[in-house]
Amino acid sequence: MILQQGAQAAADLEQLWRRIAFFVCVSNTDDHLRNHGFMLARTGWALAPAYDMNPDPNGEGLKLNISESDNAQDLELVLEMAPYYHVKKARVKAILKEVVGAVKTWREVASVTGISRASQHQVERAFRVAEERGC
Repeated sequence: MILQQGAQAAADLEQLWRRIAFFVCVSNTDDHLRNHGFMLARTGWALAPAYDMNPDPNGEGLKLNISESDNAQDLELVLEMAPYYHVKKARVKAILKEVVGAVKTWREVASVTGISRASQHQVERAFRVAEERGC
């Protein structure tokens, strides 16, 4: 759909790949097809802003596969799939560094927004992929 009818195919494919990396980093196990949308622009369809993301501390895989047969929360798998999203090699590492870096600030953001340490402790496992990644 994005390649055939997309208003901004390259940007949307890169954004979709970025979202997959983010979903892996936050253990978003609610990434089913109804949580991906498009908006009609004058020149075609455009990827809608991301919505309904739910970090899951018990998540062990995404709902949608990352590759044809694998839904593992594995950033190496996400990296392997980048060419299918036409993400330029020069952008892949930069995007991943940006995503992982942003996710690693989750405790700070949670504290600033008033989320208790007890509540943070309950969900911290959801962010393990990003915290274990040395980007």
